[in-house]
Amino acid sequence: MKGRNVLLFAFVLLLNLHIVPFASAQSSPSTSEHIIVFGGPNWEFVVQNKLTELKAALIKDIGPQLLRKYAFLTIINVSSVEFNKNLRVHVTVLQALLSKGPSSRLLHLWPPDEANSMITQGEFSNTLALYPGPERATVISVQIPTFSKNIKVYEDVLRSLYFLGGCTFVAMAFGLFVLFVWMCCHCCCRSDEDEDDEDEDELYHFNQNKSKYRK
Repeated sequence: MKGRNVLLFAFVLLLNLHIVPFASAQSSPSTSEHIIVFGGPNWEFVVQNKLTELKAALIKDIGPQLLRKYAFLTIINVSSVEFNKNLRVHVTVLQALLSKGPSSRLLHLWPPDEANSMITQGEFSNTLALYPGPERATVISVQIPTFSKNIKVYEDVLRSLYFLGGCTFVAMAFGLFVLFVWMCCHCCCRSDEDEDDEDEDELYHFNQNKSKYRK
């Protein structure tokens, strides 16, 4: 009986040792970055004239997707806003655990991919309402910066491959053109040589016949 109690105590101790590091890791703040892209050619007007309202609308739209005010302190910051054909917004999200009681072990800090998924589910109605029109603005993508960097690298590699393929095609076309010109010149030279040979043969036969008649 005592042996079973000792084994049970050891099991509980090991379980607690496993949970304590997890709880301490959960209690440390978590920071994630997100890139939100909105489609529409007239966002530049909003960026230049209503930047403060735009940032407030973004936070108002993202907040309901991420806020868990009874368990976590969530801070949403719009780090940068830029326009280049589309509106590109860089958002930073910080999550910190509020409670340090026993129930805090069951709480879960969202990693960047989960937070990104939650942001994607938002409608961004307040942000889209600032768009002046006349066409309708849309949310193109919500991505983690590392993922967007990978896409950019892929696009750069693809662009390089297209350029290399184009250069190869031009080089092959130029080589074929040079070969075609060389073949034409070679054929013309051979035809001229053949004509000269025929003329020489005719002249030779003519001289032979002429010498026969003289005899």
